[in-house]
Amino acid sequence: MGNKEEKKILGAILLGGQSTRMKYNKAFLKININNQKITFLQEIINRLSLFADKIVLNFNKQTFNLYEIQYKSLKDKLLIADDFFIEVFDLEVDLNLRGPLLGLYTISKELSVYYKNHFILLVAVDQVLINPDLIKLALKYIDYDFIFFEFDDFVHFLPGFYKINCFELIEKYIIDTQKNSQNKKYSLKNFVNYLMYNIKSIKLIDEEEIKKVDKNGLTFYKIDTPRDYYNIIQFLRNN
Repeated sequence: MGNKEEKKILGAILLGGQSTRMKYNKAFLKININNQKITFLQEIINRLSLFADKIVLNFNKQTFNLYEIQYKSLKDKLLIADDFFIEVFDLEVDLNLRGPLLGLYTISKELSVYYKNHFILLVAVDQVLINPDLIKLALKYIDYDFIFFEFDDFVHFLPGFYKINCFELIEKYIIDTQKNSQNKKYSLKNFVNYLMYNIKSIKLIDEEEIKKVDKNGLTFYKIDTPRDYYNIIQFLRNN
């Protein structure tokens, strides 16, 4: 497994793109927490701050331009923008990486030099029901390089724990895929599948263990549509 040096947590929030199905930037949707209206983004920050000594916000440049004032108000957070095209070290072509994989790559590439003893806890901004007790449980396995969750017969990688210099493995994954695979779709899901076959230092927390602290798996509930948002509001109102 990984080295025994004490690791700290770098909480990394993927702010996503245009939220086309929601028709509104999900980071600034509001929910009622303890009788107070609060944005998704602030609630995620509050929950991650229980464990992380630094919070990173990852966004694409177009989204940042649309919501520049709101993001810049978070002065104590690291703001990291994706490049739409990144050249991976020894490939001759630029790869158009997008989405969570590009977000993870950018965070790892830009911060691994400065936060060497940190572990990336990667979450999506709409995972507002992330369970702190589940994160606490996962931290028991901090000596692994990667920690994922298995729930409802699906491996969940958001939230997920990634070693700080995982950009090197992302580059290797891309090169190996270029050489050996017919499927040239680069995604976080496919990268995690690659890790499962090629890396030993992975902890997969199973459903039985998850249910001890998050019975219904609410941590993994994502909000993509207005209906999903309505369901979250109703859930919080009734619980």
